Amino acid sequence: MSALHGGRGGITQLGLSQACSDRRGIGRDRCWPAVLALLVMLVVVTIQSRPAGASGTRYLDPIFSGDLAPVTEFSYDPSIPLNKQQRLTVKAWAGSYTLSAGGSTTSPIPATAPAASVQAALHALPSLDFDGTPGGDVVVTGGPGGVFGGRHYDISFTAPAPPGGYPRLTATNVNLVNPLGPAVVVQCLRCGDVYRPDEPAPPAGGRPVVLIAHSGGFVLGAKDSASGDITGPRMERWATELAGRGYVAVPINYSLAQPDDLAAVFSCEWDAPAEPGTPCPDVVINAARAIQHDI
Repeated sequence: MSALHGGRGGITQLGLSQACSDRRGIGRDRCWPAVLALLVMLVVVTIQSRPAGASGTRYLDPIFSGDLAPVTEFSYDPSIPLNKQQRLTVKAWAGSYTLSAGGSTTSPIPATAPAASVQAALHALPSLDFDGTPGGDVVVTGGPGGVFGGRHYDISFTAPAPPGGYPRLTATNVNLVNPLGPAVVVQCLRCGDVYRPDEPAPPAGGRPVVLIAHSGGFVLGAKDSASGDITGPRMERWATELAGRGYVAVPINYSLAQPDDLAAVFSCEWDAPAEPGTPCPDVVINAARAIQHDI
């Protein structure tokens, strides 16, 4: 992922690019997982290494002293209105969870329920009846969950958006079971939040912009705590810190790989000879390319 710096004339990209290869011939454009981790550390270390104040010292951080504006959520894909498409991930092999929207909550849904059962539970929520016709306003595909997260459920609203926009679904763990730690996460697709200083207008030349990508091994994670994912509060904390120092911080959700596909990577012999295009490295490579496409 990249840190973006807004200066005179627009936004320029600072950040590492395709700059590595391995002995199996994977190639320079297939090292994004390492680049992502290194770049996130680089952004954090750079911000934390501001020199001590002294006469004549030039600080890295922009000049700002004041309050922060309310956080603004947006869709960065013009073809997808905010919250029209959402993704549900259930990391459990037993137990149940609930989904809520607009003040109404489903009955408990089994961890490995088929998509049709999740869809039926959402159809029963009066808050999701946008056009006055019972059911039919939401479609669920994919699934089911599993120990590593199984397969994501894709949730799409089919009716026109109600006043105020499509509702954000939230998930609650009722009694999910997983020896690796249960989790149930809902995130909006191709969306982000804007954290910025509260000011009538930015200073001459604009403010630096930092794009923040969550962790999660390309299969989990989310930009905010409303998703239910453990990475959310961390993203909010970093974005708030950056905005307080005068940056415009933009944490985002991005395309995720299927957890069951990526689980195979953990059993791969990474040091064994392999021809380019074998399934083991391609799982990560394809996930990284999907992120590149989003950004």
